[in-house]
Amino acid sequence: MTLGALLLLPMNSDEPFGIRTVVATDSWFSLNWPRLQSEIRADALIVAECRKSAETCSPSALQFVAIVDDAHLQDGLARIGHLNRAINLAIVAARRGGPLVWSSPLAVLAEGRSDCNGFAIVKYAALDDVGAPEHRLIIVHVDSTNEDHMVVGVRSGARWLILDNRTMALVDSGASAYAPVLEFEQDGVRQFVTPNPSVASLPCSDAIAVAKEEH
Repeated sequence: MTLGALLLLPMNSDEPFGIRTVVATDSWFSLNWPRLQSEIRADALIVAECRKSAETCSPSALQFVAIVDDAHLQDGLARIGHLNRAINLAIVAARRGGPLVWSSPLAVLAEGRSDCNGFAIVKYAALDDVGAPEHRLIIVHVDSTNEDHMVVGVRSGARWLILDNRTMALVDSGASAYAPVLEFEQDGVRQFVTPNPSVASLPCSDAIAVAKEEH
């Protein structure tokens, strides 16, 4: 497909950024996303048991429950904003080099340090817990720093909002400066039909770049 053809594709308001997606080809991401989904479901069972008997909870499970239970007391944008802020404050941002590794939500909280992937995974699981109707992990490209970065997209009415560990603000995907690359939803991995940006070995992109190169 040529660049001209890509630019002429219709916008899709059902997708974050208003850009249509296609099923992603086999890659590290499509192979490992089902594994991460399984780990997220396993953590959800641990959290459910934790709510029944706090005495048996791990510190990370108690921390997750405290964050999401506070969110349950709020509605709409306030609930989403609370999750974004609370999880941003719960984890210390850290650079990670080498092969990409995705950890489960509770494992991220237990370590207390992560790159953008960990922040996004915990937020995704928290949105599951509060019953957010539609939310996805998304890899975007940040032109200003020439790096790949993982965020969460969550639908709010007709809009898609971006939850990012770099800011407490909720940003409309259409007003963001991000170029979307991949999204991870219940049924699998999908690729945004846009020109594929170059990938730099910078803070959160270095591991993503390594994963791409390995496949």
